[in-house]
This record gives sequence, structure tokens and C-alpha cells, in this order.
Amino acid sequence: MRYLEYIIITGLVAILGFGIYFNTKDFFNKIEEQSSPIVEEIEIQEEQEEIVEEIPSTPQQEPVKEEHKTHLISLGVYKITAYCGCAKCCGKTDGITASGTHVTAGRTIAAPPEIPFGTKISINGHVYTVEDRGGAIKGKRIDIYFETHQAALDFGVQYIEIFKVVE
Repeated sequence: MRYLEYIIITGLVAILGFGIYFNTKDFFNKIEEQSSPIVEEIEIQEEQEEIVEEIPSTPQQEPVKEEHKTHLISLGVYKITAYCGCAKCCGKTDGITASGTHVTAGRTIAAPPEIPFGTKISINGHVYTVEDRGGAIKGKRIDIYFETHQAALDFGVQYIEIFKVVE
């Protein structure tokens, strides 16, 4: 370890350029006094590394990866319309669905009773949840909830193949 101290001290002398101005012996004594804690820290760290290397490593088991396979089952082509939470679209404005949840754009759809609440439906690649019913929602018809009346009007009426998402 003395060699390491010598390297550190020599490096400090070269970098700082003080060796020329001081008596070399006094300079090294001062540096040695100041660097002792650092050198001890290095020695302790090296000893710890050696201990770690001596401990045999135990093989780690990889976590089991659960694969969730999602299947899409075509329900056919449905008439897709849109609604918002206004009285004109719903007859009420509380935002509570027939299933008791609060309407959420991008999630809530109204479907006929043949499709149970909680069923995930993929429409144009976006997955919605059946959370609502509607008086006019019968047969092959789905109503998608939008945040505003204008957004619902802009969606209009579309005929789209829909898919039941099965996990």
C-alpha cells in the first residue's frame, strides 16, 4: 500500500506543482498526514471488494413471466353512434351510467343487454368497456360516449366491425 501512497503523493506534486517550492521531506510528510484517511478508505474499500469476491454467488431464479394472450372475437358489423352527458343525448346530466360508473370519454360505451356490463369491446383498434345502456341501443348498435355534444355530432353514424376482447 506504500506504493499507492507514493503514486498519490507524486501525482499531487506534479498536478499542483508545489514540490519545487517546499522541502521535499516536509512536503511529503504534510501530504501523508492529510491523505491518511483517504488511503485508509481505499484500503478498506479494496478489502471489502475482496470479501465480496470470495462469497460464492448463488444462482438467481428468473421471475416467471405470465403471458396474457388477448383474443378478439368478431361480433359483426354494428351501427356505431355517439352521445355525451347532456340532457339532449341522455335525458339526464348526472354522468352516472346504467352500471353505476361515471361516464368517461375513451372508455364508456352503451351496448344492448346481450352484451354484459364490463365486457371489453374493440372498435377501430380502441378498447372500450360496456358501462351503459340506452333506450335506442338494441340489436347491433353501440353508442360511444364523448366529452362534448359537438364531438358526438362530429363522430356521426358509422358502420364498423366490432370485436369482443377476451383475455
